[in-house]
This record gives sequence, structure tokens and C-alpha cells, in this order.
Amino acid sequence: MKKTLFAVVLIFAVLLVCAGCADKDPEAKLVGTWSVNYDGYTYTFVFRTDHTGVATIAQGSNSMDINFSWVLDGTTVRFTVDENSGIVLSDLTFNGTTLSGTDGINGTTIAFTKQ
Repeated sequence: MKKTLFAVVLIFAVLLVCAGCADKDPEAKLVGTWSVNYDGYTYTFVFRTDHTGVATIAQGSNSMDINFSWVLDGTTVRFTVDENSGIVLSDLTFNGTTLSGTDGINGTTIAFTKQ
């Protein structure tokens, strides 16, 4: 009985420590689904733990998916997209809780919400 109780306490302690580590890892905080409605479009980014993801741009019933790979460099999320056999690089900003980008036409900051 004592061994079982010890094992349960040990497993619980390890889970608490691991949960605390994930909270401190900015990449772990970035992983997931982020979206925003902006200028008549819905933009969604899905960041996976293997540093790949998919961006979806939707307007009404029309949508387009773009696969990408990503790295977090400080507060900059760097995207690499292989589109039409060319490489397109793009960046967003992530401060640990907020993902944002800038509209390239009018300079407006766009903030994404984690789903």
C-alpha cells in the first residue's frame, strides 16, 4: 500500500513539474490554433509541435489553406512557405501570450486570439 501511495504521489509531482515547464516554454504556448476576423476575412493559423502548420484564409464559403514550417526566434515567428516552387518568408510577432502581425497595406496591427 505504501509503495502504491508513493508511486501515485511521485507521478503527480512529475506531472506538476512538467505542466510548469510547458507554461514557461514559449513554443509550447504558441502551439495551437490562432485566428482573427479582419477586413472581411477570417485568418487562422494552426501551429503544430513538429514546427509545421497550416494557415487558412476564408471569406464566406471560400477558403484557401497554405502549409508552412515555422521557427520561433525570440519574439519573431518566422514562416517558410513553399508556394509555386518558390520560398516565401513571412513573420509574425509572439510575446508569449499574443500573436500579432501588421497589415502590409495600411500598417494596422492585427492581433490573433488563441482558440
